[in-house]
Amino acid sequence: MQKYDFPSGKLDQERLDIQHICYSKGNFTVLKECLISLNQTVVDAGCGSGAMTEWLAYQVGPYGKVIALDNDPEQLEVASSRAKKAGLTNIQFLNVNLEEDLDDAFKADITFCSMVLTHLKNKQTGVKNLAKFTKKDGYVVAADPINAMCWVSPDNRAYNKIFDLFIDYAMHKSFNANFGMQSGSIFLESDSFSAMTVEGYQPITNIPTLKSYIRRGWEHFRDNVVERHVLTQEEQQQLSQELDNMINSEAFTFGLPINTIVKARV
Repeated sequence: MQKYDFPSGKLDQERLDIQHICYSKGNFTVLKECLISLNQTVVDAGCGSGAMTEWLAYQVGPYGKVIALDNDPEQLEVASSRAKKAGLTNIQFLNVNLEEDLDDAFKADITFCSMVLTHLKNKQTGVKNLAKFTKKDGYVVAADPINAMCWVSPDNRAYNKIFDLFIDYAMHKSFNANFGMQSGSIFLESDSFSAMTVEGYQPITNIPTLKSYIRRGWEHFRDNVVERHVLTQEEQQQLSQELDNMINSEAFTFGLPINTIVKARV
């Protein structure tokens, strides 16, 4: 897999930790449907900052095991530091590229993957690897967003403009910002699964750090739109100021992307 489309490691830890909170309810619900429990082996494919890795480690307990995978050493360093601080010793961290043809050494009870397939160029290989990691009758749980479902109320010019710029940035980086609309079909094309369900989950948005999440997202790609001459420096600064004014106002309500979660049985 290519390097992250956003800054990684400590530079993106805050945004990823907030994202974990926003989307945790749906992820937890589906993983509990898969009967995640003590003493299991679980793969976290694309562990990012390690927030979900930590939750998984508590679910499987000290005699279970979490195998946390990421293609970016900086992310693995952040996630490993988090686990060490929490006193968790049941996590193995590995630098793995999901777009390579990998072996089936893990044989996990559950393989979890959140906001990762959306970034892969070769999604079929990624899904094939998720199945390889998982033992017979185990589950693959893959969560991906539908960014088209974002909204702000009342309507706001700066927010809408930044959303359009984000979609343009996604196309420039060759990732599908609305992959959640198609994730089920990629799994259906695979012959690795015996059963599958697809459900959409609304994110949690009534958290005080949501405004910081929106601001951080813009900060991560705003310089790129100037570098590519999509905006001038002055236009970017003006848009940033308008966004700050909106975020600092109590009059606005935000809606984040719906999360589409595939639960597929191997």
